[in-house]
Amino acid sequence: MALLLYADVGDAAVVNDYVIYKDIMINAGDIPLPWEPYMGCQNVPITLTEPLRGVGEYRYRIMCRDGVWGIERCVGVVDNGQWKKINVVSGSAGHRFVYDATDMIEKLNCMVMCTKYTRRPNGSSFSNAGDYMATDERGKIFIRTLNPDFETIEAFKEFMADAITIYPLATPTWEPFPDATQQALNELTTYAGTTHLTITAGGPAPTVTLDYVQDTHKALEQCQEAAKEYTDNQLAAIVAALPTATQAAIVDNQTTRLLQEV
Repeated sequence: MALLLYADVGDAAVVNDYVIYKDIMINAGDIPLPWEPYMGCQNVPITLTEPLRGVGEYRYRIMCRDGVWGIERCVGVVDNGQWKKINVVSGSAGHRFVYDATDMIEKLNCMVMCTKYTRRPNGSSFSNAGDYMATDERGKIFIRTLNPDFETIEAFKEFMADAITIYPLATPTWEPFPDATQQALNELTTYAGTTHLTITAGGPAPTVTLDYVQDTHKALEQCQEAAKEYTDNQLAAIVAALPTATQAAIVDNQTTRLLQEV
């Protein structure tokens, strides 16, 4: 990239034959934007207690709720020690296992994901043989398999010990970040112009949105300054409309009061 600068040397400092310019802002496009200082890249490391998960439209969200930063978790994880073996239709091949997901959304054939089985969208796991996962009853996750090694629940649990199965929660859980992370996130600032957001996490890129919140302290200071300026101007206009003798008396009284305070 080549950068050409046309400027008046008289506006810059010359040091050892080098022309030094300050307060330069580069704009993309034909319309110059208002000046804003470059603040550098801002980073806030967030330590996670578990991976960010998502299934279908249900995903963990890092968010600010009522002024508190944290993670909203709307996905549950199956406890592989809680699988139970149940029956299949008489004369049907294979085995069937169930997990009671009492906190799952109340929806038949809802989306679930498993690292060892593919979900079957429709059909009864009670009567349809095969190797798949199903949610054909509310609050339950079924696995149907033709594997002959799973005669006992212990054998199946051993196979599923390292499997990860996730499902959408009916009621999301909430975990606030530690105080240090709260402070770091609240100190992130941006200014008028364009904000560039860079995602460096591995895996699928997450959906990230930014909400611009006004600095209330600065806003109040500006309101107070504006109110004071307005009041001062009104008082000055009122005094200017008074007779000269009255104005002189007001000045004398103010001078006397200032001397008393000193």
